[in-house]
Amino acid sequence: MSMNEVAVMECSLESVREIINDWDPIGVFPMAPDDEYEAEIKKIYEYVSDNTNIGKKELATYISNTFIELFGIDSFTASDIDCLSVAEQILSADF
Repeated sequence: MSMNEVAVMECSLESVREIINDWDPIGVFPMAPDDEYEAEIKKIYEYVSDNTNIGKKELATYISNTFIELFGIDSFTASDIDCLSVAEQILSADF
């Protein structure tokens, strides 16, 4: 992997990190550590990277399922519209 590819990958991962952290889907900031959602961010980033033709609805479903799986249905209460908005932001980010 070239240095340029590594830089692009880091930029893209940082874009997903910024979008998810700004969203704060569980409502834990500012109390939680900065890396609270890091596992979910990496899963979402890898999913988008591996599925270059993914649609907004499919990504929104993946985002929702990822947070439900890791935090539970009682903690993750974001709406489908919230997940669609976040999916749209991620797909609009530079990858």
